[in-house]
Amino acid sequence: GSATRARPPRIQQICRAPVCACVPTRSTTYHSVMDTRANLRSAATAECMGRLGLKPVSRLSAPFVTMSGMKIVFSRKGFDSASGGAPSPIIRGRPTSIPIPARDRSETTYGDLGLGNVLERITGGRLTAASLCHDDPMFEGCRCAFGQTGAAQGHLTNNDVGIGDVFLFSGLFSGLDGRDPHHRFFGYLEVAEVTRPGSEPARSSQPQGFSRRHPPTIGTWNANNTIYTGAGRTATAAVPGLRLSQPNGPVSHWTVPAWLRDVGFTYHRNPARWRSGGTLHAAARGQEFVADVTGVAKAAVWLRWILAMISGETEGAADG
Repeated sequence: GSATRARPPRIQQICRAPVCACVPTRSTTYHSVMDTRANLRSAATAECMGRLGLKPVSRLSAPFVTMSGMKIVFSRKGFDSASGGAPSPIIRGRPTSIPIPARDRSETTYGDLGLGNVLERITGGRLTAASLCHDDPMFEGCRCAFGQTGAAQGHLTNNDVGIGDVFLFSGLFSGLDGRDPHHRFFGYLEVAEVTRPGSEPARSSQPQGFSRRHPPTIGTWNANNTIYTGAGRTATAAVPGLRLSQPNGPVSHWTVPAWLRDVGFTYHRNPARWRSGGTLHAAARGQEFVADVTGVAKAAVWLRWILAMISGETEGAADG
């Protein structure tokens, strides 16, 4: 694991760039996938990173010119009918992903995240503000830390997921009244560093820049216990372009870009899963679905739009 650094003050206030490439001090070389206005925000990004005491890494001068060795991971997280017993809520137009419950290996309660009241409402009191949660992926300021282990991490390793790749986090959402349950994207992580705390992580494995203890640094895990960190954000609005489930259809019937079938999507090799009109019958279980989009220009355009929509910079639908 990497050494622990004190959390700089006012991290929320100083990370004001719409997408902020805050990365660790460890020297790494990676292609950061950003939207087309990234260069115009370079000064804001530099200020953000400087105040965090972090070292910037180079970007592509023209974003999406290349996608060398690039993987996009659809990563399913948060409450659903099996984990938590209900969809995460959309509150005042904003998708609010509820972390799954935890019995141990956590120091964070739902109350710590300000989710106590809504949690009790959607679970009928089964869980309360005092209940522990698995706060992962963890977002703070302009950064995200995400841990994976066991078979799911083995799948990421087998598909060579690492620095420069992008996780798109999705989950099951509905209104507070439970109406219109559907899957949608709610956040992203651009991987800038990968650390492997292992089965008995030291406290020094805690990712820098986070005020709450990250679950993969607590207790005992599988030997392949891994943490991915980098720039990341959560969606500020439930815009139509971030919705995966088709309207009025089963939540597992997703609308996806046509190129996804062509490049290959792990856990979805069976041709019967792919329907006409860009519909995918998504696997009922599984956490990490990987697409290798190396050299696929349409994937670059699509990803640009998804990141822009999550960052609140556009409400338009992604072009497949």
